[in-house]
Parts: sequence; C-alpha cells; structure tokens
Amino acid sequence: WEAATRHLAMVIDKADDFTGVMIDEERRIWKVEQNLVHLRYRHCMMAFGSGRGEALGAMEMGASAKRAVQVACKWDISCGLGVDVVRFA
Repeated sequence: WEAATRHLAMVIDKADDFTGVMIDEERRIWKVEQNLVHLRYRHCMMAFGSGRGEALGAMEMGASAKRAVQVACKWDISCGLGVDVVRFA
C-alpha cells in the first residue's frame, strides 16, 4: 500500500480531480479518492461515473462488466468513450 500510495500522490499532484480503483492481493475492491482516502467496497461488483446506476443494474441482472458498460453508454448521454477490459489472474 505504501508504494502504491506514494505513486498515487505523485499522479494526483498533477491532476485536478482523481478517483481510482485498487484491487488488493485478496481481490478486495478499494476506491481511492484525491485526498488518498481508501474506501473498501464489500460487494463483488462496482461501477463509477456517469452510467454507474445503469451499469450496476445490468450487472445485477447478469451482464458482464463489459456488457454493463455498453448498456450504460446506450442509456446515459454522458457515457460513450468505449470499453477497456482488464482481467486479473
């Protein structure tokens, strides 16, 4: 955590606004805000940003994370910059 937090601090100094996601070695999901507050999420799925509600609803109904973003982009006018998927071993 210390090394990651130091790196985040360097990045945040150059950004006006920041929200990040960290996944630890136990596959727990953490939201990191600009002031470096770490918030742990207790659910196995999470979404951030404009289409958050649409994406969470789609995942609750069985959609993959990628499909959930596609659904959010369809229904939320503020979404639409594409989908990137990262898989963790």
